Amino acid sequence: AGGQRHVQARAGATAPPAVPRVGRGVDLAAVYALVAVAVGVARVAGADAAARDAQGRDGYRQELGGLISAAGLDGQVMMVGHCDDMPAAFALADIVIAPSNQPEAFGRVAAEAGAMAVPAIGSSIGAQGEIIVDGATGLIVPPANPEALAAAMAQLLGMGADGRRVMGEAALRRVRERFTTSALQKATLAVYESLMGQPR
Repeated sequence: AGGQRHVQARAGATAPPAVPRVGRGVDLAAVYALVAVAVGVARVAGADAAARDAQGRDGYRQELGGLISAAGLDGQVMMVGHCDDMPAAFALADIVIAPSNQPEAFGRVAAEAGAMAVPAIGSSIGAQGEIIVDGATGLIVPPANPEALAAAMAQLLGMGADGRRVMGEAALRRVRERFTTSALQKATLAVYESLMGQPR
């Protein structure tokens, strides 16, 4: 897959900052995210952004490719295709963007990025605000707002590697404290027990 080759190529090279938008290429946020990526990359010299494939929807892929070309960023914003080794992809990322334009029950991409100690940018709707602590473990932006997303990208890239590492470590701690299987099981059981009047 193209995504796999892109990860392997970056792993063996000195590369500019990597800013993947991870997720299904047909999800609700893709068009706005890619526009914001293009704007953000244009503002932050040398950044390299990657987005997932369109999963067989060629017209959609062409539309996104047109947005990238119109921004003059064909060499910097890439639709890299499917990647089976997401831990490796996250490990090579400097930041991850995971904006949603409609509420999500659980922002898994933001949690997965945190589990790999990579700061993420999410939306101010749905569950992402429970996963990302704005300004501490990542950044939160309004939905469907490419300008705000681009500014957040520039902010994180402008922090430098040390600043992003501190934020990523905070994200990792939060995931370990709240979003492991054990932590989620305990929280769920606590709700059941409180409803039954049998707190621990």
